[in-house]
Amino acid sequence: MDEQQLLQERYANLLEEERRVLREIHEIAVYLDRNAEITKQTWGILEHLDELFLLVVVGEVKSGKSCFINALVGEFGEAMTRVGRDGQVRIHGEIWEATSSEIIGEGSDVEVVAVRGLKLEVRAKNQEGA
Repeated sequence: MDEQQLLQERYANLLEEERRVLREIHEIAVYLDRNAEITKQTWGILEHLDELFLLVVVGEVKSGKSCFINALVGEFGEAMTRVGRDGQVRIHGEIWEATSSEIIGEGSDVEVVAVRGLKLEVRAKNQEGA
């Protein structure tokens, strides 16, 4: 089993555990009938658990935001769409906008070579040095 499969299996296990805990919290809230807000929130979370979300990194100048984003350089993922001037890739379970100097087919393995704002520059994993 390769690293990507291990990560996907670990992600699936964590997601199932989160669903189990949320269902349990929801059932307790319904049983106690004391806090309708918790009941609504847990149900809403369960309904939307598999949806994509937007991550915005905000902070003071020189506070380490770029270190967080630049940590993606050298990481591997998968092209979710055809990547050329524009496209999308999945890196550690997160979908990012991406660009490449070459055309990369959907489903291909990619490596992050640079970060330009919130857009990743990627190359095909099987390229020289990848």
